[in-house]
Amino acid sequence: MADQTQDTGFLTARIDLQGLEKDLNSFKEKLDGWSDAIVRKTEAEKVQHVREMQKLSETIQQIQKEHDALSQQALVVRQQLEREDEEHEALKKAVEEIIARQESLPELIASVQEALDAESNALWRRKAKTESKEGEQSDFSRGLQKIIDAYSDRLGLTLSPTENGMDIVYTHIDRNNPTRKFKVCVTCDDDDTSTYSVTSCQPPLNDMLQSDIDDLNATGDFSSFVMSVRRRFVDTCS
Repeated sequence: MADQTQDTGFLTARIDLQGLEKDLNSFKEKLDGWSDAIVRKTEAEKVQHVREMQKLSETIQQIQKEHDALSQQALVVRQQLEREDEEHEALKKAVEEIIARQESLPELIASVQEALDAESNALWRRKAKTESKEGEQSDFSRGLQKIIDAYSDRLGLTLSPTENGMDIVYTHIDRNNPTRKFKVCVTCDDDDTSTYSVTSCQPPLNDMLQSDIDDLNATGDFSSFVMSVRRRFVDTCS
């Protein structure tokens, strides 16, 4: 009886071991399937990650190229701005020098006019009393030439005696073209009235000179006439 009970126990244990082995094999198969799925998923994610990293690398390279291009453009713009600043400073300095010269002109013009007043009035009075026309013109020319020699370089004023009068040439009138010449030709009649007239004017001032000629004939103030004509030429360039 005892032997039979022992055999039954062994048989039961053997059956339980076989069931356990079967369960373990089933679990192993499931575990292997799960592992394979995990591996496949991981591989797929790895491939996707590599692709994304490659795209990111290409994007970074493109951004770097754009950054380098923008940096080069910024350098060019900065250099251009530096050149423009240098040109601006040079122009500013030139303008300041011109303004300084312009500010000194009124005083210089006043001194020239005063000298012209004294010299030309004396010379033209002497001319009215002189019997020799040739002698009158010679004295007149020498007197005015002293003044012109002193101020022609700064004011650009040149007086050239002619047979019956004077050619007056101005420069430093047009700020855009300081060497441009403005010319008026004045003659004096040979009769006792010593009437002045303008035979040519370049550029033309039309009727604007008539009042200056009338004043010159009325006063004999040749220096005032010279300065008045200069102002009229300046007005044409404004």
